[in-house]
Amino acid sequence: MSIGLALAILVPVVFILLTFSKIGLLVGILISLIYLILIALSIPLVLIVDSEFVRTKLFKDKLNSYISLLIITVLFYLITLIPYVGIIIIILAALKGSGKLVLCAINNTKKTK
Repeated sequence: MSIGLALAILVPVVFILLTFSKIGLLVGILISLIYLILIALSIPLVLIVDSEFVRTKLFKDKLNSYISLLIITVLFYLITLIPYVGIIIIILAALKGSGKLVLCAINNTKKTK
C-alpha cells in the first residue's frame, strides 16, 4: 500500500510541475491518464486477490473461485455503502491495488532483462 500512497502523492505533483511547459503538458496529461487507468483497474484486482486469499485460507480450496469472488464483491459493495467508512475502504483498496499493479509491472520488467 505504500507504493500506492507514493503514487497518489507523486502523480499530481509531477502533473502540476509538467504543466508549466507545452511539451510537459502533453506528458503530464499522458501520465495522468495512465494513472487514472491504473486506479480503475486497482479495485477489481484487490477483489480478485482477496477472494483468492479467502478461498484458500478460510475455505481450504473447497469453494469455487467464482463464488468466492462474488461473495467478496458483494461484501465490498455493502461495506462501501456505509457513510464515511465506505470512502475510506475505497481509497485503501485503490491504494493497495495500484501498489500491487506497479510492483507486478516492476517485477515483470526485471524478469525480462
